[in-house]
Amino acid sequence: MKTKSIPSVSVQINEGYLKLIKENRKYIKRIASVLLYTGTQCIAQRGDDESVKSLNRGNFLELLHLIDEQCEVVGQDVPQNAKYTSPQIQNEMISIFNQIILEKISFELQSCNYFALIVDETKDISKTEQLSVVVRYYIQGSIHERFMGFKPAKQLNASSLLNYIKEIL
Repeated sequence: MKTKSIPSVSVQINEGYLKLIKENRKYIKRIASVLLYTGTQCIAQRGDDESVKSLNRGNFLELLHLIDEQCEVVGQDVPQNAKYTSPQIQNEMISIFNQIILEKISFELQSCNYFALIVDETKDISKTEQLSVVVRYYIQGSIHERFMGFKPAKQLNASSLLNYIKEIL
């Protein structure tokens, strides 16, 4: 008589936990892809009304909804307490993307022989001086220009500008 081998409770719990981790990673990857897409295309993330009843909840949520309809991955078996689509999570993921991009630019700058800084300031709508920094460099046969960021500038003297540029870089 053959007996079926039933896995122990701990093995079943572990397998369920690993399956949940795999599904969550798939879900986060999809969210990251949508954030990268909307960020790369310079598309606004959020809408005015992101409630479930809204007809237009913003580009990010609407694109996730479209993907969900097409491939039934997004939202499938996601824990109810997961807030992966909240603005806070979106901002955190964008910050992580920013760090990855800055690390890549830093690596490229270390590999090149020459680079230049392009620094300009202008007043925004609230009359605050905004300092913008762009790095221009030559690597692997081509010239690259990379926007490094904005920084509000309270003072525009030489030492303050140097400190702002150091903070951005």
